[in-house]
Order: sequence, then C-alpha cells, then structure tokens
Amino acid sequence: MALVRESLSLTILRLPLLVRAAHDRSLDQNSERLWQKLESQPVRFEQEIKVPETGKRKARIAKIAVRFSKVHLRIPYRFDNRDPLPVYAVYATEIDCPEGETIMLPINRTED
Repeated sequence: MALVRESLSLTILRLPLLVRAAHDRSLDQNSERLWQKLESQPVRFEQEIKVPETGKRKARIAKIAVRFSKVHLRIPYRFDNRDPLPVYAVYATEIDCPEGETIMLPINRTED
C-alpha cells in the first residue's frame, strides 16, 4: 500500500514513472478494463528484440507489436482521492512466434 501511495505522489510531482501492470485494472467510470482497451488499439509500430539464451531456450530474435493509449485508471476505493489517474499505457505482444517456442510477450498477463 505504501508503494501505491508513493507512486501516486510521484505522478503528482510529474516525475517519470514506469509501472509494470500485473492485473487487468478498471478504467474510470466505465466497466472497461485495461487489457480490453489496449488490445483494441491499433499497432503503432513493430520492433525486433534479442531474446538471450537460457537453460530452457535458444537465443533468437523476437518480433513484437506495440500498442499504446492514454487511459484513466480507477483509484482503489480505500484511497481518499477517487479521481481517475491519467497515465499512458503501453502493450507489447510477440507476433509470429516460431513453433515450439514460448511466446515472450505479453509478460504482464497473469491469466494466460
């Protein structure tokens, strides 16, 4: 809980902040969810990234599709300030993953 308050404080101070999402957050007053919103955005660009070798996989080049959008995250009710928090959300997914390989992205989805 302290980390969330600290993060909100940093946002108010307009300091750059990057938070990796682990949950499909609710957006403002609508019943829309974060993943749904980001998956509906157009692909803004594609990028190749190097995937290093580990004990379980070979090194390879992964191709990712990147989507982003400004969203308003609903603040949990336990906090006094209930105004939605405006942030830019970025969503990267691997495309054309080779057969037999593990998809690298999205790395933040917990329900897959």
